[in-house]
Amino acid sequence: RDEDRFETRLAAGSPAWLGEHRVHGRPVLPATAFLEMALAAGARARPGEDFAVRDLSIEEGIPLDEARTVQTVLEADGAVTFHARTSSGSPWRRHAVARLELRGHEVGPADLERLRAACSEPVDVDAFRREAARHGIEYGPRFRGLARAWRGTDEALAEVHAPDSELRLGAASLDACLQTAGLLLAGLALPISIERFASWPRPPGPSVWAHARLRSGGASPSFDVSVYGPGGEPVAVAEGFRLRTAGGRTVAVDWLYDVDWPEATLEAAR
Repeated sequence: RDEDRFETRLAAGSPAWLGEHRVHGRPVLPATAFLEMALAAGARARPGEDFAVRDLSIEEGIPLDEARTVQTVLEADGAVTFHARTSSGSPWRRHAVARLELRGHEVGPADLERLRAACSEPVDVDAFRREAARHGIEYGPRFRGLARAWRGTDEALAEVHAPDSELRLGAASLDACLQTAGLLLAGLALPISIERFASWPRPPGPSVWAHARLRSGGASPSFDVSVYGPGGEPVAVAEGFRLRTAGGRTVAVDWLYDVDWPEATLEAAR
């Protein structure tokens, strides 16, 4: 087969946790869901293989205030595209692209004590969430896994609570881990791309450790975010996690809303 297509129907209340991730009051599919859907497509199409996601680029967020059918298309060469539409009669709209590759090399354990020593400034995570809400990003209960956090120079470390039932981190728990990068920023920031993402089975325990390191700054800062088990075991890594920052609402509008240019008839100049 040249391609495999997978479809799911999503809305703010289906599954329920999707309604807990909002941008300016509007429920939005979290970026981590694209990673989850890509890996699920690979597992279905080629069972027994371990994949990583390469070059995820979010072209436009998927708002979920209306139910939408989301389609994941996996090509034979590993290319992945994500489309959505509100009804069977409406056209598909592309929202993101990525590529699957074999996961390859294993990652060794981290020295958590060294990371704790490098990140010694405590961060008020409740204040962080209040500031995020002030800028239009609202996290419901399942996205509030960020429990404790500390900052260092261009890096941050956080303890993130995650349900014991997750053998691998789910989209909401992974989103909470990626929020560690936001501890190094001020203002509104929305994800636009990830160079490479990989995950591993999670060791037992009620929480994981997320470490974010700034790679480059500017209007679209980039981070490497690694997630570890209680003994430093690798759980997930998001390399080149890039955000788009802005001081106000404009970036969210551009990221979420369609821009439709109506056809107009030109009249002769008088």
